[in-house]
Amino acid sequence: MSAAPTARYEVFAAYARARALVREGAVGGARVRAALSPAERAAFARLRPAGARRDYLAAHTLAAAMRAAMRAAEAGSRGGPPPAGARVADRGAAGPLALSLSHAGGVVLCAAGRGCAIGADVESLANVGHEPLALTDEVLAPSEQRALRAWPTPVRAARLACSWTVKEAVAKATGLGVGLPFAWIAVRWDQRGAPRVELDARLVHDARRWWLWQWWPSATHVATVAACAPSAARVTIRVEPLLGEDGTGAGRGEREAGERKRPDLVAVVRVPLHQQHDADFAQGP
Repeated sequence: MSAAPTARYEVFAAYARARALVREGAVGGARVRAALSPAERAAFARLRPAGARRDYLAAHTLAAAMRAAMRAAEAGSRGGPPPAGARVADRGAAGPLALSLSHAGGVVLCAAGRGCAIGADVESLANVGHEPLALTDEVLAPSEQRALRAWPTPVRAARLACSWTVKEAVAKATGLGVGLPFAWIAVRWDQRGAPRVELDARLVHDARRWWLWQWWPSATHVATVAACAPSAARVTIRVEPLLGEDGTGAGRGEREAGERKRPDLVAVVRVPLHQQHDADFAQGP
């Protein structure tokens, strides 16, 4: 008797520079604002810095474009070139479209797919600052803080940003968001600098359902996408920079740079129940 085929899911992620997508004071920005939900309009109204407002609108612009592209691809659109992202055809995965978006420091990120829960987060090193240890209390568990202090000062900001995006992406994928204790998600680093994510048993029962990818869309931004499949299925990701600086589409140089920034699969393990407290977590370097 042949084995049952293993379910496969595909996640599509796209990122762009916010200024290539929208200008907050332009007609396009007004159109995007008009399409926001009441809750999104309220969140936008709370933003004060002009850059943050532009990034927020750009992230929602990218999300709308991805929704339209995926629907067109699934409907088998014909005639003329497919829209950006239309090659993300549905591979048979059932369920509603899951979509997650993020923005930081002029870069916007959106991840989408069907059949699994998705969380996406991008962070800028500028937001971490020159004193990353000052932010660790709200992001890292005590053992992670000790491990971060053991790393050389020049790499601490990058390590914290990487850990931060992992935790945010997983929290979004669970649907709990800021309600999820970040201590339940531990990021450890081996001597080569490769991350390993430990998920507390109170959060997951089967780590094989989780897939995480991380990459640097720019020299100062790190992005993480998390996906949780309904079973121990295989999940793949496709990442593409959609727009260049001029907003007309990614140019050759940016596409080549994007090809060198392919996401790395992050090892995910489940922390047993008897290791559910921070003191029991495996210590980092």
